[in-house]
Amino acid sequence: MESIQTPADLTYRHGSDGVTTFMPNTPEGDKVWREFFTQNHGTNYVLSIHAEDVANQLRAAGYTVAEAPKPEARTPQEDDALLEALGYPDPTVPAMADCAELPDHHWFDTFITIAADSVAVLRSIDVYRVLSEAPATDRAALGDYIASGRKDLADEVHNVLSELATERAVP
Repeated sequence: MESIQTPADLTYRHGSDGVTTFMPNTPEGDKVWREFFTQNHGTNYVLSIHAEDVANQLRAAGYTVAEAPKPEARTPQEDDALLEALGYPDPTVPAMADCAELPDHHWFDTFITIAADSVAVLRSIDVYRVLSEAPATDRAALGDYIASGRKDLADEVHNVLSELATERAVP
């Protein structure tokens, strides 16, 4: 007898950019995903170093969580049909076009939470930790964000970025 597999409430996929994206697959998963989206600064991802902890917390709360299978190629029309089946667009969740217009710093706040609740309370000794965890392509912009919010950390940001560039250049 063939068993019927039910989908996990949420699946996740690790990206090459250092973040892991969570996606809903069931109505229960959609509810918790919306809460996650709201509490996570309007995003559905976490730093990959925190993904397993987040998945375990979701499991402890009674949700099923699994790694997503490799995606199949879909047409935009199939994507639209899937979104419609899930009940989107929903006025409580920004449309993807709206997400693209979020200020760039929404990504940066996620990296800052590695060491502090916000850039306002970031300590000088934590600048290296935050910048070194960020993808190399985003470090300069993240450094600018930190320095613009905290003028007292501008020199530390410059020193850390220089050190990280030197480490990268050394074979």
